[in-house]
Amino acid sequence: MEVLFFALTGIVVGLIGLVRLWQRKPATLALLFAVGTMSFAGLVGFTAETWFDWFGRYRGDGQILIGYLVFGAGAFLGAIIMVVLAALVAVLRPKTAATVATPDHEL
Repeated sequence: MEVLFFALTGIVVGLIGLVRLWQRKPATLALLFAVGTMSFAGLVGFTAETWFDWFGRYRGDGQILIGYLVFGAGAFLGAIIMVVLAALVAVLRPKTAATVATPDHEL
């Protein structure tokens, strides 16, 4: 549950940061937060074997493997993808803001 919460939070904030980056608005904090949150989700997922018993949780059949390790790996992959997408958006975004074309004269 924790891994999904942090991963989804990172994805939403990362998408907001990518849109702001495309619009040439400040997006550094949002993108850093997104990558950090998804990396933290991956760390929580990969260390679940250690901390799961500390909180008195029952492991269940495959709960650690599926619920934490796989989703943790997905969160790490999402963080890497977010960095790549931010670089692509920074390179491919329009150089100037779009302007609305107006006719030279009125009728």
